[in-house]
Amino acid sequence: MSLGSVLEAVVASRDTAAAARFLSEAFGWEVLGSGQDWTLTGLPGSPAGRVRLVAAEEDVRLPEPVFWEPGPRLLGIYSTDLDRTEEQVTRAGGRVGPIATFDAGLSTPLRERLAWGPDDLLWTIPDYEPRLPTPAIERDPSRVHGELHSAVIVVERMDSALEFFVTAGGMDVVFDGEVGGPEIEAQLGLAPGVTLRNAVLGGDDLAPARLELVQVFGAEPPPPVRRRIGLRELVFGCDDPATTMDALLRAGGTRRGPARLGGPGGVDLTFRVI
Repeated sequence: MSLGSVLEAVVASRDTAAAARFLSEAFGWEVLGSGQDWTLTGLPGSPAGRVRLVAAEEDVRLPEPVFWEPGPRLLGIYSTDLDRTEEQVTRAGGRVGPIATFDAGLSTPLRERLAWGPDDLLWTIPDYEPRLPTPAIERDPSRVHGELHSAVIVVERMDSALEFFVTAGGMDVVFDGEVGGPEIEAQLGLAPGVTLRNAVLGGDDLAPARLELVQVFGAEPPPPVRRRIGLRELVFGCDDPATTMDALLRAGGTRRGPARLGGPGGVDLTFRVI
């Protein structure tokens, strides 16, 4: 009984066609299926790490979220060439930040850009070796971008979130540490001295997409906002959905339907047998 990879990140979109076009032009993704009000995007041959765009409207246009606002906040994707990432994202109508380089406890420094795309989504785009499993790049090393690498939730209490996903959900901790310093502050628009605790979680095989949890220390939290647009749901692969859901409900999840629950950071969770 355990959670596996994130099969799909479900994004409530103002314009699914425009969002799918951005993912195609920026990251080389393809439309894998569509219906009246949804579009599934990703890479053929990668059964997980996809993004489902679901048509939605918001009551009022809200300010763009800041990084440290609690909630399901970012999506991550690997890059093999951050300069080409900038070219493609910019050509697709998004914008990118400067390259930040910092020590994340890896054998080589981690180089990363942030990108802003449709539907208030912030993308974290790292380039480092050795990478966690990425079937798309392993099949074709000439690719600039892989499938979805991670879905990121900014949480208010990391220990409680780890209790939920690791102790109750059976996920493995790939990395858990604090990062900070001038490059992180400049990259994320943080005040001096603000630090992050970042935990990367995966299933037994560490297949993409992984789950990242972030807690921010030293930043004044913005007023709570109920957002309808952006990352709203994660679909996890799971060997025993009913047992897993019961365990997560006992760990503090909120039932939102027969096969849906609310988890840390306000994200909805659903499960699919793998």
